Amino acid sequence: TLPAGFPVLTSCSAKDIQVNSTDVDGLDAALSHTNLVSVRMTNANHVLKDVGDQPSNGADYVAPLPYSDEFNEPFVQWVKSL
Repeated sequence: TLPAGFPVLTSCSAKDIQVNSTDVDGLDAALSHTNLVSVRMTNANHVLKDVGDQPSNGADYVAPLPYSDEFNEPFVQWVKSL
């Protein structure tokens, strides 16, 4: 069990084909006693690459795509808060 107030970051995206938002909702609920930051994205795939308007299909994991700004900024802010 993580102690109360322990810093935790979770993330999920509508384009993630491995982990859905409902699963992360349950995880976030279980972590409600921590200092939780939950990042919700719309265009990132499972490996945090920006797939834009296209659906993720797994092949995009190794495609030369940029990493998601939807994740980068919240992550940097979370790290700075530690």
